[in-house]
Amino acid sequence: MINELIIKRKSIVLFSSDPIPGETISRLFDAARWAPSSRNVQPWRFIYSLKGDSFYDKMFSCLVEGNQLWAKNAPMLVLTVAQVISDNKDSSNIYAWHDTGMAYSNLVFQATSEGLFVHPMGGFDRRKTRDVAGIPEGYDPVVFAAIGYKSDSKNFSSELIKRENSERVRNPIHEILFHGRFGYSTEFSGE
Repeated sequence: MINELIIKRKSIVLFSSDPIPGETISRLFDAARWAPSSRNVQPWRFIYSLKGDSFYDKMFSCLVEGNQLWAKNAPMLVLTVAQVISDNKDSSNIYAWHDTGMAYSNLVFQATSEGLFVHPMGGFDRRKTRDVAGIPEGYDPVVFAAIGYKSDSKNFSSELIKRENSERVRNPIHEILFHGRFGYSTEFSGE
C-alpha cells in the first residue's frame, strides 16, 4: 500500500486565494529542515512571499507567462535555493540539489497533510530571480512553488479547468526500474 499522502499530492492550477495560517507555514518549513542531508550540510534555503506583502509581486514577476496565468491566485510563492558551494571547503557540493529536493519533498508532504497543494515551477527567469531574491554566489535557484488551497470556484478559464481535471499519469514501473544495470529488464512487477 502506497502512503496516502503520495497518492493525494497533485500539482493543481486552480488555487483559492484563501490565506495560509502562519502556524501552518511554520510547520511546512520545519518539516523541510528535517530532510536527510549528505554530511549534514543542509544546503537548502527557502525564500517565501505571501500575497499582499512587498515581495510577492517581485517574485511573481520572475515566473514565465505560462506559470503566471494560474499561479496568480496562489496565496504563497516559495523559491527553493541550493547551496552548491560548501562554506567549509569552498568546493562544489555535488549533492546540493539532491538534498534540497529531499527537503522540498518534506515540505510538499507536510503541505499535503495540511490540506494544501504545492505546484513546482521550473519556468522562471533565473538571472532576474537571482537579482530580485538577492541570491549570493555559491547558491543556485532550484524551483519556484505556488502553495495554497484548492479552489471550488468555477470562475476559471475552460483551459485551466481541463488541465486541473486531467488524469495524473506516471511511467510504468518497468520503464524506471532496472535490475543490476541500466536498461536491464526485470521480472519485478509492482503494477
